[in-house]
Amino acid sequence: MSTLHHHSLTLPVRGLDLHAHTAGEGTPVLLLHGYPDTSALWLPLMDAIGANYACVAPDLPGFGQTAAPPDFDYSLDGMASFIDALVDQWKASTCQVPPVYTPA
Repeated sequence: MSTLHHHSLTLPVRGLDLHAHTAGEGTPVLLLHGYPDTSALWLPLMDAIGANYACVAPDLPGFGQTAAPPDFDYSLDGMASFIDALVDQWKASTCQVPPVYTPA
């Protein structure tokens, strides 16, 4: 299996500069890390599925290369709302979100 080229980009989402890795082509897949991980967790999976999926793995606010203001809302409702805004900014009309992944 060949390694895909990962792209690093910044998406403006609700006034934050959200860092993300992207790779692949096809059906959009949003890869969300848990706490206290970063988007780098998903790089091996992006290599494995990128031939069929357009993957985006963001550093969620306050983690990795995405800063967050002190008053950022980390509640479940706050994060769900932020992720909804991220999907809107990514311009994905639909996307798949797999369950949490823990590499061996």
